[in-house]
Amino acid sequence: MGAAAELEMELDAKALREIEKKKRLMELDRDKKRARASHGASASSSSSSVAPGQHLVKKWVVLDLGHRPDKSAHDPWREGEDFGVHFHGLGDGGERSRRVTLRELRAACPNAEWARFDSRDWHCVTGWSARGLSFRGVPLSTITALLSPRADWRCLFQRSADGYAVGVHVDECANAFLAVTDGDGEVLSEEHGGPRLVFPDCYGWESAKFL
Repeated sequence: MGAAAELEMELDAKALREIEKKKRLMELDRDKKRARASHGASASSSSSSVAPGQHLVKKWVVLDLGHRPDKSAHDPWREGEDFGVHFHGLGDGGERSRRVTLRELRAACPNAEWARFDSRDWHCVTGWSARGLSFRGVPLSTITALLSPRADWRCLFQRSADGYAVGVHVDECANAFLAVTDGDGEVLSEEHGGPRLVFPDCYGWESAKFL
């Protein structure tokens, strides 16, 4: 067997492992969502209650791939509102792309001020939940109104500057928003990978960092 064929087999095996890994995550995600929904219907008013299989943590846990993107390619902390996010699949045929600066996104918000997303819970499929997180940013609905993606889009595919990629179905995007800063107005930290889309109806693994 030639080296090229061996490499192709190795890549195919790696792809299959990644598919199986994501499948297991999606199954766990689905089961936890069902548990959360069931718990929400019967939970008491106690603020300390969490869905079965979850435990509360005192602060937002940092999770990543073990590396972060090169600052030459992704540095909103230096560029500020000149930093741009790239969007693809725009127009009737999905053939257009556009780079939109954070300044343009803020200008699209009412009164040209970031929308407030306060007291948000963050759930991780690995079992922890953080409560009371606050963000400033722009609703995904505002972004789609600004950019006009193809009308029949069904999946929002995110590709992070650190190499992570994940797709989210349109049904889970209704309450989504792009988190640009924390609750104090500081650009979302490098540890938490700003800017990033947040999907309140999903677990955190569906929110790609470093967009």
